[in-house]
Amino acid sequence: MLGETPPSNDELVRQLIERLPARASGETPRPRTEQPFGLSVAADLLSRFAVDHQWTADEVDTVIATASSWTGIPEDVTAELVCRHALRDVRLLEYPPRMAIEAELRLLRAFTQVESVSLWVTGASGRVSCLQAVGDRPTTRRTRVVAQLTVQGLRPRGPVGFIHAIPILRWQRPAGALVVRTRPGDVHRVLPLMTEAAAMLTTALERDMLLARNAERERSVSASSEKRLVRLGFDLHDGPIQDLVALAGDLNYLRRKAAREGDAEALANLLEQMGELEARIREVDHGLRELAHSLEPASLYGRTFEQLLKHEVTSFSSRTEIEADLTATGDFSTLSASQRFALLLVVKEALSNVREHSAATAARVTVTVRRDRIEGEIWDNGQGFAVERALVRAAKNGRLGLVGMGERMRLLGGKLEIHSHPGGPTLTRFTIPAWQPLVAGDQQFARRHGESISVRA
Repeated sequence: MLGETPPSNDELVRQLIERLPARASGETPRPRTEQPFGLSVAADLLSRFAVDHQWTADEVDTVIATASSWTGIPEDVTAELVCRHALRDVRLLEYPPRMAIEAELRLLRAFTQVESVSLWVTGASGRVSCLQAVGDRPTTRRTRVVAQLTVQGLRPRGPVGFIHAIPILRWQRPAGALVVRTRPGDVHRVLPLMTEAAAMLTTALERDMLLARNAERERSVSASSEKRLVRLGFDLHDGPIQDLVALAGDLNYLRRKAAREGDAEALANLLEQMGELEARIREVDHGLRELAHSLEPASLYGRTFEQLLKHEVTSFSSRTEIEADLTATGDFSTLSASQRFALLLVVKEALSNVREHSAATAARVTVTVRRDRIEGEIWDNGQGFAVERALVRAAKNGRLGLVGMGERMRLLGGKLEIHSHPGGPTLTRFTIPAWQPLVAGDQQFARRHGESISVRA
């Protein structure tokens, strides 16, 4: 059992003798019906401590000699039978796969007295890597070569010393190789025991692969959930929250206007504008409800991306009295839903920053779809700002605007650049790769990765 203290050499003999029935004086060798029991006891004693203890050749010889004496079976036959029984002990599979594999390799080395034993597995690229090894120099270049050829069903060209290997099969196909470095003349004695160990290693390796696959799936699900939460935070900040900020500004403007103008005509105009604000508040409520259901806003459906951009720029201009122009060129039908949503919110956030901080009188939005990328710029003639300082201040204050814009572009494999300095102007530029389906022989898009925000004054 795990955690037990392995017995010393003298205790090995004592435990083995205590577990075997005493032999009467002058008794002939045990009947054949009792011999398997003695072999089983000896094998059980060796495999029982295999996880915690690396058996030496002397300790194994002591157990085998004692079992041979009790059963009356010659030592060489006893050794082979005990070894086979121990290597097939299914209780090793109760341990974590890596522990079980190491214990099996230790037992194999102790029984065969080879210089080294190693287990190699194939990766996604088809190349082998050493999973576990025991002994002296178990992972030399020659050992790797022999393992690689074994999983490919090939034989090495030329001598490779005394290195021998057998394949570890999974679904009748090589998934790895068991490799040993023997001494001269030992190969015929070692190979049968390697075959016994291979059966156990196949099961342990299968469990190890399943656990690794489950762990990878859990990491993938966790990462996906984290990204979704991050995106939800950005969606809330760049969408409904920005709308509420704009509404607050409009209400403040109306309050001040009402204080200045008290005649009936002005009041009628205010009531009309109040109705417009009420409609916008209902839109914000609708957007929040959509986000709560983890769906992209329904406003993305039924209208083209150019229409959505035009609506955003026109609304910005009418609310702020900042003259804003839009230039949109290219085939926007190629954009994925995620790209449309992210680009729209980045433009919206950039215009919100123009409204809140720039004191600009003019702004320009340009979005272009090219064959391999989508480019965009938001320019204003405002007072500008120190970008690095603003980013640090925003991060400290927990404001997601600038940081969120860069993160959106990074998640789509692109980048965001902000060019500004005190006195202005300010230019926000973004680029993302065009979406392309993955096909055989063209994995370029999948390998692309973006940058976050790069700053130029």
